[in-house]
Amino acid sequence: MSHSIPRLWTIPEIVSMICANLRQRDHVRLVRVHSALWECVIHHVWEKVPRLLCLSRLIPRTNSEYVNVSPSLEERWARFDMYAKFIRELKVEFQGKDLKTLAALQTGWLQRLQSSDCPTSFAPCVKHLTVVFPAVQPAMDSVDGWALFFPSTLVSFNFTLTMAGCGETPDTNLVPCLEALRKKASDLQTLTLQVGHRFQLTESFSRILVKTIHEFNQLTALGLDFTPQIPEQLVKDIVSSSQLSHLYVGDMLKEGQDEEDPTWDVPSTLVALGLQGQPFLTNRFLKATNPATVTRLTIRDSEGWEYGHVLAELQRFTNLDELELDVAIQSFNNLHPLRNQLQNLVHLTLGPKVLESTAISSNTLPQLAVLLPKIEELRFVQFGYVGDLSTFVPLKALQCFATSCPHLRKLCIPVEIYYTLDTELATIRPHPTLQEIDMQQSSATPFADLNNAAETMAKMFPKLTAIAFIGSDVESDDSMMDTWGQLVDAVMRLLPKLEILALDDDEGTVGSFGDFFCDVVKVP
Repeated sequence: MSHSIPRLWTIPEIVSMICANLRQRDHVRLVRVHSALWECVIHHVWEKVPRLLCLSRLIPRTNSEYVNVSPSLEERWARFDMYAKFIRELKVEFQGKDLKTLAALQTGWLQRLQSSDCPTSFAPCVKHLTVVFPAVQPAMDSVDGWALFFPSTLVSFNFTLTMAGCGETPDTNLVPCLEALRKKASDLQTLTLQVGHRFQLTESFSRILVKTIHEFNQLTALGLDFTPQIPEQLVKDIVSSSQLSHLYVGDMLKEGQDEEDPTWDVPSTLVALGLQGQPFLTNRFLKATNPATVTRLTIRDSEGWEYGHVLAELQRFTNLDELELDVAIQSFNNLHPLRNQLQNLVHLTLGPKVLESTAISSNTLPQLAVLLPKIEELRFVQFGYVGDLSTFVPLKALQCFATSCPHLRKLCIPVEIYYTLDTELATIRPHPTLQEIDMQQSSATPFADLNNAAETMAKMFPKLTAIAFIGSDVESDDSMMDTWGQLVDAVMRLLPKLEILALDDDEGTVGSFGDFFCDVVKVP
């Protein structure tokens, strides 16, 4: 290797531009090429750690069989320190092997804190932290224990507390977590809390939650999704006097107030609003919101009501770029009162309750497509295998997007692959911009002509660069996965640049914070 190549790779701007377009596996390959490349790229390898288990081999054992020849404490932690400082995004799950790794890490780190000068957080530069905490595990009720997770650099924290027994409360784990967060992460910008089934929200928890949120001066994005409904007064206390730009509120519980209660004080700074729950409470929140500032709106139903209950309020929001609807609409024609909003949309997501009431087909899909002339991303999510085949759309029906949605780049839709006559290929009009298609909720009949279907897809979407299919995410029998594997292989032979699309766990899931907060915090 010439000396000029390593020197070239020491220029940070060049490294950043190249690594920004590489996958993590490519970063790993790159660090093995040359020592100079290792210095430039190693921090990209460790930027995003999806599981704490990835750090397990870096954690030294606290006891040595041969005490006399044991290295010093600092020497034993040197390798961990070398890589932990690069982590910007970390996910910790308190279960299985991750739980054992966490226990070893906490024990070793607390011992280290007592005997040496080291960072008070074992990942001192983390910006985005996700914690999944099953309540069946032993409680972590120590503020100091939680503090190990929270460096001063933290700007985004997502906490999920999963199922618990009847009558349990989140106080044991979540209250000390919030206390530690207040002390350590003063620059927090995004906070999302998801509390699982059958918890009781206590007064002590509500009090510390309101206090915590109000003390974060830079907090701009907040998500609350509690399976026990959130008391309306608690929501009022939280959003009052705040400067939030992104707010998502799960089910709210009415507590005896008049339905026309005028006391709501919704932040005038909101640009993204997500609401789920009873229609009159959703309406009340929408009425109190300034529609001029909101560009992203999510409306989700949890009780089987139709979107007509909130239609009048939705029509006030004329500046929307993104919209997610998960309510019964009966027909795409019923969306016509919102045509002024739909014609300017860039992103539209339709949830399972939409499709439970409105089947997509060769006849109905064009009715929707014609309302979306500027759409760039369209998703139908979380349905398909729970219903009958009427929820699938024929591959040829996607032809309507070529004429009605010329700017469409990403599409998630359940497609049925079946035998297609060769003569139909001549009538296909190529879509000018579509690059990614998610077909994980799709179906392929056993008698499908896979080569012909591949030719149809390649001609219909010549700019396609990424595809997700059923075998990558949905449980299925071997024959179905094999059928999809053959189909994708055939498409890739016709479109050599096509790659299999790997999706995050939360992406494409109605009701997930992965959707609503995906672009709030950018991790550099």
